[in-house]
Amino acid sequence: MSIIKSDSTRNIYKLSLLISLVLLININNAAYSEEKPLSTIGDPQISSPFSGKEAQPQTEASPFSPDIEKKEAPSTQTDLTPEPQPEIEEIQNTQPAEPSMVVDPKNKLGLAYPFEQLEKSKELLKNKNIPGAKIIVEPLSEWLTTLTEYHIQLFKKLNGIDTAKNQAQVEKRLALDSALLRDKAYYQLALIYLGENKEKEAIKYFIEVIKSQPKTELGMKSYEILQQIGFTEKIRLIR
Repeated sequence: MSIIKSDSTRNIYKLSLLISLVLLININNAAYSEEKPLSTIGDPQISSPFSGKEAQPQTEASPFSPDIEKKEAPSTQTDLTPEPQPEIEEIQNTQPAEPSMVVDPKNKLGLAYPFEQLEKSKELLKNKNIPGAKIIVEPLSEWLTTLTEYHIQLFKKLNGIDTAKNQAQVEKRLALDSALLRDKAYYQLALIYLGENKEKEAIKYFIEVIKSQPKTELGMKSYEILQQIGFTEKIRLIR
């Protein structure tokens, strides 16, 4: 009886060991089948996070890639290139003008001085002081003729220089202003010669005024005087 119990106990023990071994094997197989490898040999599309390479596709570059920095970095060539500076003449033309000596009455080379002198001679003519007016007007008309011609020459010369166009316009304005004063001097000088009964000398200056200002009041007056003294026929002028 004791021998039968011993055999039964021994068989149960063996069966338990066998069951335990089978369960252990099944557990190990299940765990192994669920584990995923970190890398696959021969598969270039899958890389290990410990391989030193990015897991991103090869066609997508890193934002820190030197190639990307080279392409996206703004070029410094245009930033460092200085902007073109204007010409010196242009800068000077934009500066405020200094007080002009041309309008200084004490400057005999300017325009204010002959203007005041013509006003004085005009008053003398009104007072029938022909000799006093002649002393002023005769040399003044010669100078204003020369002054006008000088400014015309400067305008023509400077107008041909690209960098002196603005200064050429200054000379043009001075030439026009000088010509107006010159014509007034011619008119007064013609009146002076008429007062001295020198009609031939007077005709010369009246005509110069008409040639310069045919449509102005001064030109019209000069032509009327030529009609009055018998140089030309008198007709009604259309103003």
